[in-house]
Amino acid sequence: MPAGMIVYFDDGVFQLDAEVRVSTMALKLAYSGPFTTVTGAFMGTLYEFDITVPSNVKSIFFSSSVQNSFALYSRVGTTWRFRCAVQAAFEVFGFADQNITPTNFGLQLYSSSGVLTFDAGAPWLRISDIRRSAVSGTTAPWPVAGRKYAAGLGNFPKRYDGAAQAGLPFWILRSYLVSVGPTQAAVGEGPIASRLIGGGGTAPPPQGPSMQPPTLMVVDVTNY
Repeated sequence: MPAGMIVYFDDGVFQLDAEVRVSTMALKLAYSGPFTTVTGAFMGTLYEFDITVPSNVKSIFFSSSVQNSFALYSRVGTTWRFRCAVQAAFEVFGFADQNITPTNFGLQLYSSSGVLTFDAGAPWLRISDIRRSAVSGTTAPWPVAGRKYAAGLGNFPKRYDGAAQAGLPFWILRSYLVSVGPTQAAVGEGPIASRLIGGGGTAPPPQGPSMQPPTLMVVDVTNY
């Protein structure tokens, strides 16, 4: 570490490196609607919503007081369209590598070039748990009671398969979803879209390749 601070504890080392820029919060959104109802064969009822995400935001996390599942459906420019399981209010937190607005209290670190890279007063990305290759059914309980957490996936993989209903062929889009609630986060796989693709006697499409399980990340957003 060419510049910065190291604090030694009995059970390890805590390090802040002034040559490494931390991710700080660039988006906070409390969302309660509108929702669009989406229904289809083999997928039940889901709810769709759009949020505007600044172009510099790379990571999105959800916090919800009721258990709800979220899957990214599409991205067009700064418009991110999600589908969720429940019409309920939730919060969105977005983090980016951005310029930090200095505060007037707490620790600050500057790089050797004089760039502010850490400010204790800035709402920076505080990672509490990471579950790599989080297959469907993976759970991550909130680490400490009384604190506020949000969770997100490193990506939202997609796959397709087909099925027939009443002799008619359907195309089904499946995705990994992140489930967030008052006590834990979880990962699941489920259908998020379907459509009729032909008439009677037409074979449904074959099953697509399996999805690579994503990374589940839990972040601490207490007081953010």
